Amino acid sequence: MATKFTKFFAALAAFSLLTTVAPNAHAELLVEPYLGYHTGEWESGTSGEDMKGPTYGARLGYQGMGFMAGIDYMMGMWEDESNPKNDVTPSDLGIFVGYNFPVMMRIYGVFSPDPLNPSLKFKSNGSSAKYEGSTMKVGIGFTALPMVSINAEYIIGTYDEVNGNNLTTDLKTKMLGVTVSLPLTF
Repeated sequence: MATKFTKFFAALAAFSLLTTVAPNAHAELLVEPYLGYHTGEWESGTSGEDMKGPTYGARLGYQGMGFMAGIDYMMGMWEDESNPKNDVTPSDLGIFVGYNFPVMMRIYGVFSPDPLNPSLKFKSNGSSAKYEGSTMKVGIGFTALPMVSINAEYIIGTYDEVNGNNLTTDLKTKMLGVTVSLPLTF
């Protein structure tokens, strides 16, 4: 199981790499907060439920000559359709790469491996369970408006631990969403 120190070290290493390589390529600092809504499902073995809710986060990195790279942190306030309903809280720190096309479109991907400790916390009726694993996100953005990107995203996750214990059957998630982001460069 990854510790907070491991998360911090991985994020610091990624950021250090970007700050030493990117300035030599005449890159600009990218700060991109985003807000959106995702819908999808979780499943584990024969059980599963639909879930949906708002998502928010930010990307921090560098971009230059169309390419962009850095770190992405995503959180949310989702809810599943079980009875009683679970409040589902995602928390993902990942590494992103992408490309801005010159025709008002961009693509990006985010990978949150197990050492960065992406998690889903389920909470209902005073009890909670924290699932840990890895996630991947791919997105396509449309930048027709100045300084605004409207993004369509697909997120998949595989969680193999719950409350620090290995699962016999992984919990898997699939989510589709739309986000609006504000890619600011300095």
